[in-house]
Amino acid sequence: MAHRQIAISYILATIVFVFLARSFSVAQTDRPTTLMVGQECPDIFLHNLTTFDDDSVSIRRFRGKWLLLEFWDPSCLPCIRSFPKLDSLQREFSDSLTIVLVGHNEQASRNLISKFKARYNLTLAAAFDNKLFRMFGISSVPLVAIIDDRGVVRSLKFPEELNSNTLSAMIKGDATLLSTPEFDPIAASFDIMKPLLIAGNGGPDTTFLQRSVLMKWNPSIPARAFSHVSASMYGNHVQQCGRAIEWLYYFAYKDTIYSYPSTEHDGILDNYGEYWMQPIIKVADPDKFKLTPGTAEGFYCYSLVVPKEKATTRYIQRAVQTDLFNYFGYVGEVATRKMPCWYLKVSSDARKTLTTKGGEQVYEDNGYAGFTFVNVPVKEIIVRLWGVEQLGPPFIDATGITGNIDISIDTDLSNFDGFRKALKEKGIELVPGKKKMKVITIRDP
Repeated sequence: MAHRQIAISYILATIVFVFLARSFSVAQTDRPTTLMVGQECPDIFLHNLTTFDDDSVSIRRFRGKWLLLEFWDPSCLPCIRSFPKLDSLQREFSDSLTIVLVGHNEQASRNLISKFKARYNLTLAAAFDNKLFRMFGISSVPLVAIIDDRGVVRSLKFPEELNSNTLSAMIKGDATLLSTPEFDPIAASFDIMKPLLIAGNGGPDTTFLQRSVLMKWNPSIPARAFSHVSASMYGNHVQQCGRAIEWLYYFAYKDTIYSYPSTEHDGILDNYGEYWMQPIIKVADPDKFKLTPGTAEGFYCYSLVVPKEKATTRYIQRAVQTDLFNYFGYVGEVATRKMPCWYLKVSSDARKTLTTKGGEQVYEDNGYAGFTFVNVPVKEIIVRLWGVEQLGPPFIDATGITGNIDISIDTDLSNFDGFRKALKEKGIELVPGKKKMKVITIRDP
């Protein structure tokens, strides 16, 4: 819980990776060394395998074919959506490569894979092994480790860079397509609670563009960020790593509490539904905001440290706004407008059906594969809807249910239309409407 308050990861439309805030229980004597691109894989094992004869298989078994290890996490929507594509590639290149989905050894990962394999007839193999994440230095997902037919680690790539043409060219020996961004073990030592680039935290202090530090993002630094400006929570500094220009501005101008919907477990005050969930860009040259998915171009790391005697939330927020204007030259504004939203509504009969029958609270959450909730607030549904449509119109509770509910959904929650249909079958309708919200606009001066 404390870690979530410190480093919040967003799944944004322009960002296809999610930072893994995991605690690996690896004994000191059993801690693997991070593998590097160009290094031959030692005789390591893939554990807890599915779609194989054995539960554990040596990586040497795959010699003679290329091996693609797709690292994923149940909370990563781009990961889930990549499964059908990877399955199609596996079928196409079955003679020359093997693709294995690598998840953490946890029940949520196992449940999701089991449900999605059955639902979409996936033939992909899956392994559940925490140690592999350490071995390959994986701090963000989705990410694919590419190992050639001789057992040499050739590249770490984003899965969206893989298609029939690129895979065919790589297998035939086109080394240019195996180029890898500067991924290295530095990610493992990065501490979001210490100022960036001080004492080697995140890299050498010669790489900054200006101070307060603004630098081009390097994928070896995990894409982590403070959720909002708060002197009481973060002290006299703020940090944003792996962020595009518009999201730096959004951070600088939005409210100074959480903007995403928090659950009952979090106990966090949020203002979800009060701010439009993304900035509006109104500049003469919008091409400057265009990004190339799967690359680091256009992303930045920003770090500000102010004197402790001046470290109020408002002072820090103004300093961030000034820094952004000085470097990028755009003006940020906040105005109130009527914006689209989704209202959750129910009929009187459905309200009676959904209202909890009481008893112990049950949170059986299978990630994007479904859930069963007993005696929980309606807001838990909103949290799951937001997980699928984070940048779209917010979801507003208009059910009129003042207490808790009981509900069970068994469907593909990564598909918004399917999620909406499943809710309607339970008596919860998503009705489009409008609501007054604060909107952050980025414009030329």
